[in-house]
Amino acid sequence: MNNPSISIIVPVYNTVEYVEECIQSILSQTYKNIELILVNDGCTDGSGDICKRYDSLSNVHYIEQENLGATAARERGVEESHGEWIMFVDSDDYLLPCAVEKMIEMAIDSDIVIGTDQYDRLRNERDIIDRYQYLIRAYERKITVGIAPKLYRRVLFNHSTFNYPSNITYGEDWLMNLHIAIENKKNIRVCKTPVYYYRENLSSICHMFNYSMDYFVLLCNTADLIVKNHIQEADAQRGAANLRMDLIYKVLRYHKFKIDTNHPFIDDTKYYLKKADLYSFSRWLLLNFPSKIVYKLSRYIYKFEK
Repeated sequence: MNNPSISIIVPVYNTVEYVEECIQSILSQTYKNIELILVNDGCTDGSGDICKRYDSLSNVHYIEQENLGATAARERGVEESHGEWIMFVDSDDYLLPCAVEKMIEMAIDSDIVIGTDQYDRLRNERDIIDRYQYLIRAYERKITVGIAPKLYRRVLFNHSTFNYPSNITYGEDWLMNLHIAIENKKNIRVCKTPVYYYRENLSSICHMFNYSMDYFVLLCNTADLIVKNHIQEADAQRGAANLRMDLIYKVLRYHKFKIDTNHPFIDDTKYYLKKADLYSFSRWLLLNFPSKIVYKLSRYIYKFEK
């Protein structure tokens, strides 16, 4: 591969403690053909001032906009970028020194390269993932669905990439990845060497989110519409069921098993489980009589059902 250009887009919103480390980790990469795009999404804590200091560098482009959220900042960054490849980094995280070099080396006959972080989440993953299986697994949230660390070929981005309701503020990176997975026509490469340091920022949206079932109805219905007509019917039914069960577990743990069992999200989950012939006794037990004891019991029973 002949030294292709990489655009790294960093949406920045009130991460004054971390953003300089993030910027430095990108500028000090062993791979040098990098364009850094810093999108100040209405910062109020001085983060923007730090970013602006780097605007004089030839490979840094600084953008200011009102606070429109991470999705709008990423979209603006893509619009303003020029690289053959696109990469996103959150402003409270950072790249390890050889991150881009290692990932671009993996981009052989692929348009998507997935990297791993300091937790080595992909150690048991295959080196190459079939494109259709990747789409299904992404839909079911059975593979990393975050924005980073991933390397995308620019041609995968179009007018649909960031097209989802503006009131979706949690899981929007997952929806973006579904759009990209649909556009992708090649197998996915996996870089198992850690390339990204993910920081547990307790003030980030993912930690502030309250796992509302009302919100998950909207999120799942949006995902269903994105993959509709792109996944075979049996896979779509199974995927819809597994997706909702994945989120049900999050809801139960977050709310300490005190949930409304008559909520539409519970009804939707039961509906799709039945359609996919996955409504086992363990799941019936958990969805109808949620408690910590039932949760543990249902997981134990589920192992035998499998």
